[in-house]
Amino acid sequence: MPESVEFLLHEVLTNLENSKVEYCIERNFQNYPNEISGDVDLIIQSKDFEIAVVVIKECAISLGWKVFLLH
Repeated sequence: MPESVEFLLHEVLTNLENSKVEYCIERNFQNYPNEISGDVDLIIQSKDFEIAVVVIKECAISLGWKVFLLH
């Protein structure tokens, strides 16, 4: 069973920061990462997009989540 979505978000944000990827959570973030009410919208500079995708994907897989990427 995968880790909780709250733990996933915490790990993603921590790893983005460790990778020096600047991000902005668009809205409804007051109780993150302890309470997530829906999807999480991150704004990331285009220069950091590829590394952000790798970070998110690696975090998700390492925590037992399945990753589907469409573009």
